[in-house]
Amino acid sequence: MKHIRKCACDRNCVCTTLVLCNLFYNNLIASCSFTVGKATLAASTMMKDCFGNNYKICDMPSTGFCGFRALSHCLTGNQLSYAHIIEDCVNAFANIPQLFRLRTNFGTRNDSSSTSDDYAVLTHDAVQQVDGGHSVDNETWCEDGHLAAVVRLTCCVG
Repeated sequence: MKHIRKCACDRNCVCTTLVLCNLFYNNLIASCSFTVGKATLAASTMMKDCFGNNYKICDMPSTGFCGFRALSHCLTGNQLSYAHIIEDCVNAFANIPQLFRLRTNFGTRNDSSSTSDDYAVLTHDAVQQVDGGHSVDNETWCEDGHLAAVVRLTCCVG
């Protein structure tokens, strides 16, 4: 059984997280796979995909970091390690500037002259806001550039 995170915000995070967990489970690592033993879960907490894989739906805060929390959960088994995922992405963007420039809203907006260093400051502030119990702006949400950065990092390990 795989776990997915369900966000309380108005975005469709459940489907995004399901895809993320399947991506990492099937292609990179197996840390999204958890056994529940013989416990019977209520139907409302379960979901099955078109391949017959069962998922347990777990609630998570609606801070705007749903994608990072999902990645954190898939990679570490703990959604609270999201700041490390963000830091790894920022480091990847510093090493692959094209990824930052072309695949993040912050890097592409209005032919931005912003750098990955500017983005590092923005994301650091966003992590502080979330740690303080606040939501963050959509420029700090998890985007396809972050997914590409994480895939790039995990493919290079080991």
